[in-house]
Amino acid sequence: HQCVCDRIIFPQNNLAITSIDIQSVEPVDQHTRDALQKSVQLAIEITTNSQEAAAQHEASRR
Repeated sequence: HQCVCDRIIFPQNNLAITSIDIQSVEPVDQHTRDALQKSVQLAIEITTNSQEAAAQHEASRR
């Protein structure tokens, strides 16, 4: 069950956590990390190829 809380209080010492700043999220599993990296690389390649094709098409129209 998930909830968004304003704060978390530890009764042992009355420590209250009111906010956190998550810098990054990375998969723990190496296979998942590798698959994610490959997916990102493919997305970059696809975007680059698309932009190059659009630029070539535009250049050929002139």
